Amino acid sequence: MKWRSWSATNPCPVCSGHRWSGASAAQCRGGYQPARSLQRVWCSVQDSGEPSASGVTWEWRLTAPYLWQPEPKRRSGAAGFAEHASRMPADLWKEGGWERTAIWIYRDADCSYRFSVARFDRAEDGRKTYRPGRQSREGSPWIQWGLPTEARIPYQLPRLRKAIGLGLPLYIVEGEKSADAINELDIGLRHFTATTMPCGAVQWSTGADPHPHFAGAQAVTVIVDRDTAGEGWARDVHASLLQLTPTPRVRFTRSRTTAPGDDAVDHLSAGYSLDNLEAFDVR
Repeated sequence: MKWRSWSATNPCPVCSGHRWSGASAAQCRGGYQPARSLQRVWCSVQDSGEPSASGVTWEWRLTAPYLWQPEPKRRSGAAGFAEHASRMPADLWKEGGWERTAIWIYRDADCSYRFSVARFDRAEDGRKTYRPGRQSREGSPWIQWGLPTEARIPYQLPRLRKAIGLGLPLYIVEGEKSADAINELDIGLRHFTATTMPCGAVQWSTGADPHPHFAGAQAVTVIVDRDTAGEGWARDVHASLLQLTPTPRVRFTRSRTTAPGDDAVDHLSAGYSLDNLEAFDVR
């Protein structure tokens, strides 16, 4: 089956046709391969090659899978770790204009350091990107960017496992910022907890085996971002959770606010509670 190219009226659902550039010449050079049971999507901007968990919804076919990216020699240290944890990956450093605006720490069930996810923003054109990396040890000034699939774990894993042990409801969201916003509503872990997998909508895959970490969950609420990538992510999460035995009660929701891309943070910022989430139909 032939690939079909993206167009101005049918932009790439991953990068929205390079919408930040404002130039038609920068339209995503990827495309898609339509089928009844599987739609393969190719984006020439994003850099993750993770497949769909369900196998019947989305399969991301991207140009440059992002794993252990080498750093410039003048900025690298022993074992390939960059000079400072606050530095950025080589491609962002080369392009210029990027600034690290947030960082989230991922820990194993025993609370030991596993890796970090950093957010970088480029004020010039409004772009943002999230990059995982690991320090040689927590607190070390050396960091190695990238994250192999098998190393990924859910965000706030110690809190997640404790919540499951207590039989508390679980919220799964697309990003660490949304997870933090929900967890701040119940810091004492008496009513619920929230988590995510690193690197957003395209990173939930059977290859990462996220579902064993959720074993024992009784009730799960998935909050879906209001965009095409979020809908594909929701199907992947659904397929993953269905592999659990026993299967938890799962409901899919989204923000009451209706702007494109709105998420749990937008929902809570608008004054809505978690009880006011809008139902979302996963097809």
